[in-house]
Amino acid sequence: MSKAAHSSLEVNDDPSFQRRFWIAERISWLVFLAVVGAAMLGLTGMGGPLSRAQAEAAAANVDYPRIARWQTNEQIRIHLAPSSQSETELVLSQDFLTFFELRHTTPMPSRTSTTAAGVTLGFDRAPNEEAELVLHVRPKKTSWMKRHPLTIDESAATLAILVMP
Repeated sequence: MSKAAHSSLEVNDDPSFQRRFWIAERISWLVFLAVVGAAMLGLTGMGGPLSRAQAEAAAANVDYPRIARWQTNEQIRIHLAPSSQSETELVLSQDFLTFFELRHTTPMPSRTSTTAAGVTLGFDRAPNEEAELVLHVRPKKTSWMKRHPLTIDESAATLAILVMP
């Protein structure tokens, strides 16, 4: 084709519109990249280095989900230091039970009681040995970074958990 044939095509060209469109496209790419990066870090729940947090009680370390998903099974792991006691008492506050359904525990509690403060679970343990309790919970409702108290052998730990839809 000759050069004259190319110049005879009637193509509407709007450079300012094209420039604005490209800018919007690049901004969209950056937003999508940020969302994927946040998900990989664990900021959307379910895995990633930032998805879990730690809380300390006197002789216990609590590993819990920092970001949980509504109606998704989660685990709260309580690592107990060696103790001369043959039983560990765990109190789940009413506030905690309002937001989370306790599905089951590992190991099973040897005793359970309900008080105005919440539910008390007693766990048998071997004296002077480390132990681990696992609470299998499911968030019942969404909440913005709410603090949930948990008492382990009369020592309080506070879990700050964001529950996303």
